[in-house]
Parts: sequence; C-alpha cells; structure tokens
Amino acid sequence: PIHKYVHQDMKQWVAHLLSRPGVEMLIELSRNVGHSTEEIGDIHNSHAIQSLSGPDGKPFLVSNSEELRLIFSLCVNGFNAFGKRIGGGPGSVTGIYMACLSLPIEERFKPENMYLVGVVPGPHKPSEDEINHFL
Repeated sequence: PIHKYVHQDMKQWVAHLLSRPGVEMLIELSRNVGHSTEEIGDIHNSHAIQSLSGPDGKPFLVSNSEELRLIFSLCVNGFNAFGKRIGGGPGSVTGIYMACLSLPIEERFKPENMYLVGVVPGPHKPSEDEINHFL
C-alpha cells in the first residue's frame, strides 16, 4: 500500500520563523558572539563552521549586512506511535526535523523554533536506504 509522506515547505517555514518579532535580532546577536580558541561552547566557535566556504569562496558566515546566512542541523528520529504494548505489533513513525543553529543555544530547540521537515509513515522504521528517499 502507498503511504502519504507529510512534509512542510522549508521556504515557508523560514519565512514564518523570520516574521516573528525579534528572531532576526537573536540570530544577529548569536552570530556576533566572541569566539574562544580554548573551549568550544557553541557550534559557531568550532573550526568546522568557521572554515565553511560560501559560493563566493569567502567564509560562509561572513556576509554583508543585507544578507542573512543560516545554519541548520538535521535529525531523524523514530518512535512507536502506540507505545510499548505486550505482544503488540510495531507502529513506528519517523520524524525528520531541523534545528536552526544560527539561533542562540537557549532558543534552538524550543518547539516553535524547530522545523518539522516531514513525517515518514509506518508501520515499520525505514531502513537506511529507504530514509534517503525522504531526505
């Protein structure tokens, strides 16, 4: 049987996120946090993020004041929709979601700031090969 894959458009979600009062300011403040070489307290301080190159060959996070550059993390997590039942069958549902790492740490994982990319229907957890088709 064919199952419906439910998803939401990323452009619309980002537009909704940025339309909320104060969000762009939070992103700007998070981007301007000092970078420590001794201890990495935020992903923005990591060498991996600092060394990302943009399409112009310059550091990705360095942009003119009119452009907003965002970094996201991707997570895939499945759960049994029916809970653990004795002798019960599987009922796995897999959520694909993203967190905007450009927000301050204390804001990133709040439900209103998480992007639910899509929901992969069950009844079984998708294999590694199958999940690639959803991504």
